[in-house]
Amino acid sequence: AFIAGSVSGSVPTTPNAYQTAYPGVGSAAFVTVVDTTASGPLSLVYSTYLGIAGTGGAQGAYSKGVTVDSFGNVYVAGYATAGFPVTAGAFQTSHVGDNSCHVACDYSPCAAVSCHDAFVAKLNPLALSSGQSLIYSTYIGGAGEDTASGIAVDGAGSAYVTGTNYYGGFPVTPGAFQTSPAGWNVACPFVAKLNAAGSGLVYSTYLRQPTTSNGSSGTAIALDSSGNAYVTGNTSASNYPVTPDAIQGANAGSTDVFLTKLNATGSSLLYSSYLGGAGNDVANAIAVDPAGDAYVTGYTESLTFPVTPFA
Repeated sequence: AFIAGSVSGSVPTTPNAYQTAYPGVGSAAFVTVVDTTASGPLSLVYSTYLGIAGTGGAQGAYSKGVTVDSFGNVYVAGYATAGFPVTAGAFQTSHVGDNSCHVACDYSPCAAVSCHDAFVAKLNPLALSSGQSLIYSTYIGGAGEDTASGIAVDGAGSAYVTGTNYYGGFPVTPGAFQTSPAGWNVACPFVAKLNAAGSGLVYSTYLRQPTTSNGSSGTAIALDSSGNAYVTGNTSASNYPVTPDAIQGANAGSTDVFLTKLNATGSSLLYSSYLGGAGNDVANAIAVDPAGDAYVTGYTESLTFPVTPFA
C-alpha cells in the first residue's frame, strides 16, 4: 500500500528515508509504503517526510495525490511554498509563487504569505540509502497559486498531474488545448504531463474557457492504454468546454462535476461533459477500465443528480 498525505507532527520513518526527521513547524508532506503481507515493524517498507525546514502558519508542503509504476517507484503530487526539496536538473528548481495569496491571521500581526507552487516527486522506496530514494522532485507553477491534487503515471514513466491554478501564470506549452487562464482570481484546472526524467513538460494546458468569473478545479486524473488523460473535478462555470456527445451539455446547478478526456498530446478534447443536478456536486476520484469507460466518485447535494434505472 502506497500512502501520501500531510502532517504537522510526527510519523514513523525508515532508515532509508529521504527525510527521517520532521523538518519544521509547518505542515510536511509524507510518503509511506506498507507491505500488507508482513507483520509488525517489518511491514513498514519505506516512510519519509517531504517538508520544509523552519516554516510556520500557512507555509509548508501538502501531498494530495499518489500513484506507483510497474517498478514500484512512487509518484507524489501536491503543493508547497519556498524551500521544498528539489533535485538538480528538475523542470523547475525554484519556487515562483509571489507573496499576495493569503493573509495568515493565526499569528500576530497578520502577514501576507507566499502562494504555493504545485510539486511532483518520484521516490524509490527500495533504495538502500536516503540519498538514493528521491529520484527527482520539481515544482510546477507560476507567480499565482498552483495546487496539484491528482497524479497518474504511464508505462514509460511519464507523470500526469491535474490541479487548480489561481491568478494565471501556470507554465503551458505551445499547441496545448488552452494556453490562456480563465482570468485573474478565477480558479482554473490544469493538466500537465512531465517527462520520465522530471526535467521537462511534454505538454501542459489549462482546462477551462477563458473570460468567465466562475471557478473550476481539477481533482483527479486517470489514463488509458493510449495515453489519453481522463480528468474530473468541479465547476460552477456556465461555459466549461463540452463536446457534442456530452451526456450533459450545460451546468444544471451551482456546482457540477466535470468529466473530460484529453488526447495523448494535450491538444484537444476527445470527450467532455458536465455531470450533476440542481445542487452542489463534487468529484473526488476517477478510474478507467480497458474499454475506456470512466468511473467517477464523489458526493452530491442534488436531489436531481442523474441516476440510472435499477441503480
